[in-house]
Amino acid sequence: MIMKRLFIFAAILSVVMSAKAQFLDIERVNNASDLNLTGDNVEISRGYRGFVEVGYSIATTKYTDYEDYNLSMFTVSTTHGYQVIPNYLFVGAGVAYWNLTSYGESALPLFADVRSDFYSFGRWGFFADLKLGYSVAGEQGLFYSPKVGARYAITDKLGLNLGIGGTLFRMDEFSYDGGLGVGYFAINLGVDF
Repeated sequence: MIMKRLFIFAAILSVVMSAKAQFLDIERVNNASDLNLTGDNVEISRGYRGFVEVGYSIATTKYTDYEDYNLSMFTVSTTHGYQVIPNYLFVGAGVAYWNLTSYGESALPLFADVRSDFYSFGRWGFFADLKLGYSVAGEQGLFYSPKVGARYAITDKLGLNLGIGGTLFRMDEFSYDGGLGVGYFAINLGVDF
């Protein structure tokens, strides 16, 4: 019940922050020159930046004690922070909801995020991303998640992201036997604003 309330709170907070960011930016977006329709490289400028992502992670680690469980998970996350160096360095923090599909459990990780967008040509660019955090509710434990992908710039402040990567989640519940570190192959689809 607490997990559901925390997730609903995080989702509402994400929508409110997104709406505020878009509202404050409406005058600039109304200027056609900011849409960069010329095909030139789209620069990600310094300042606030947010992300909302959904994804699916396939468990790549098998344990004989857990053969009856598919430890794969559906994920939803939101990250907010600051673009420190235009096009190159983003630093932020976020929250996610992980539903471990057939295991019947969920997790609520809080994390720090570092991202670099690089090599853009026209509206397309590539990125590398690293999240490091701890799940504070449900299945608790440390995790890290590196990811690479492509970004399509709709405007200089709005983009679509497709990423692939991995996650290693070490669940505290199993710490008596050295901890259960579950590896995942992940695919994510998101939007940044």
